[in-house]
Amino acid sequence: MSMDVFQPCYTRTMRMCRSFSKRLIYEKQGNRAGHCEQLFKELYTELTLHAEVEEDIVYPFFEEKQETREIVEESLQEHEEIETLLSELKVMPPDDEEWMST
Repeated sequence: MSMDVFQPCYTRTMRMCRSFSKRLIYEKQGNRAGHCEQLFKELYTELTLHAEVEEDIVYPFFEEKQETREIVEESLQEHEEIETLLSELKVMPPDDEEWMST
């Protein structure tokens, strides 16, 4: 199995994150909390699915290989950090000032 197989998934997720960030800033500047909340739900769903696929399918394969084991461990730590941030944002109202700074 090669990482090339998963490139479309990474590309899609990165595009979505960039698009989400731009749209979120635009909506936040327009004080449209409802739209921000919907955008966040979309991103939350996409990132959660992306992480699950990586953790269930991709990482076990590469964790067995000596040369990629450390990268997998770092990636799992990053997932935990992102999961924590997403959980914090999920319970926070989007019009909260802290929401954008988190």
